[in-house]
Amino acid sequence: MGGEQRVEDLIRLGAGREAEVFAWVDGRALRLARDPSRAARMRREAIAMEGAGRAGLPVPRVYEEVVVEGRPGLVVDRIEGPDLLAVVARRPWRFESVGRLCGSLHARMHALEGPADLPLLADELRARLQNDLVPADIGETAMAELDRLPDGDRLCHGDFHPANVLEERDGPVVIDWTLAARGHPAADVARTRLLVLGGELPDDASSFLRGMAPVGRRLLLAAYVRGYRSLRAVDLALVRRWEWVCAAARLAEGVEAERSALLATARSGVQNQLRGWDSNPQPRR
Repeated sequence: MGGEQRVEDLIRLGAGREAEVFAWVDGRALRLARDPSRAARMRREAIAMEGAGRAGLPVPRVYEEVVVEGRPGLVVDRIEGPDLLAVVARRPWRFESVGRLCGSLHARMHALEGPADLPLLADELRARLQNDLVPADIGETAMAELDRLPDGDRLCHGDFHPANVLEERDGPVVIDWTLAARGHPAADVARTRLLVLGGELPDDASSFLRGMAPVGRRLLLAAYVRGYRSLRAVDLALVRRWEWVCAAARLAEGVEAERSALLATARSGVQNQLRGWDSNPQPRR
């Protein structure tokens, strides 16, 4: 059916950096990649959601893969609720409950082995660190640190933050799995920490949300850690080692509003390495 449709005839429900979401038949939704070359990303998202759903995580069900005007897409459950970033923007007293909910969801995810068809997170980071947007000295030092960091085989979302959790009537639903991979949970937690503390806010974010962001981000992150630790241990020292590597890799994504902060985090990691900050690196396993 996808080939019979035109994008201009569809009703758009929402949009992100990677994809747009449109109303589809039978009350479902179409998640359509912006870039026609993103078929592999959409396949990865389908694999991750199907695996997570079978394990009992709250994710949209995948019905089929389609192509509309050359753009690959997934037909999924239509989720009507707001994302959790919008929830805390309207109800700032919910920072604690939203943060704890996100942390517990992430911990449940990391209890699962990632599907074998997903790429390795470490390989994804290596590829990004070699991007021209990453200064050579940062990329080289981050690659060396990555080689010392532990491997893992857990299901990692790759872009987990409150805006990618929707609040439906029956409970939360985790969306946007295009960066899903198999890896070490601390790396996925580090990526979330970066996004919560410094991620670019949506263009339509209210002035109230922007004004409260500096304090709200810290409150949200602290509650997230508490929620995560209620179900699963997390080594924050290891998370910090992953964090500057993830910051260096995120430079390759070209988010200009975040570049200065990411560079500062990455360069701080490089300087710590040069000073022998981690003289006892954890062996890979």
